[in-house]
Amino acid sequence: MNIMNSPFVPAALSAENWEFLFQETLSFADYQVNRLRWRGQFGGVLPGGFDPNSIAQQAIIDFLHQQSPDSSTAGLESILWQIKRLVLRQVTRLHHLKENWLLSNEADLTLVLDLDGEFVSPLEFIPAPDIQPDHALMRKESLIECHQLKFQFEVFLAKERRLINLFALECDGISKPRALAARLKLGVRTIENLQKRLRRRWLAFSHLQPSSRHN
Repeated sequence: MNIMNSPFVPAALSAENWEFLFQETLSFADYQVNRLRWRGQFGGVLPGGFDPNSIAQQAIIDFLHQQSPDSSTAGLESILWQIKRLVLRQVTRLHHLKENWLLSNEADLTLVLDLDGEFVSPLEFIPAPDIQPDHALMRKESLIECHQLKFQFEVFLAKERRLINLFALECDGISKPRALAARLKLGVRTIENLQKRLRRRWLAFSHLQPSSRHN
């Protein structure tokens, strides 16, 4: 940040003064950030990608843009006090944003068991925005290609009989968890987990296909 090129810089301050101000501001911003919890923990990620360095820079820029003609002769302590007030304003604003209270760091999320009995991040169970297996098949130009892909995917699923049965029903237009649960004689929660697993398996299968199949 080239402070000396700004038309708002008080004339009485040298480059050394501004370097001192920036380092003091950065130290103050670092202290204010690290004394608070961000996304549920100390040292967490701040909203908007901010960090102590960017907060310090923004505070100095805000200070320069707020200058009046009378402030050109302000002393170093007075200027630093005003900049620290701007740092506090920024930190307080960021800390009170909903993002800071509603989000957590991925590494801090409690692991959960998947259908294979392995502990995984709960983010694994968030439905992917990708095309569902049955929808992807129906978009193919050729019915023959659809049958070929369906057969290849069932082979890919190998002995995962529950996924194969679920896939067959979804291809027949049955996709609501309650309807699938009744057909397969499983719990609704189990069906929902199977659907998520089926999507992940479809993605893995899709990545193995020649690029021409994705056009």
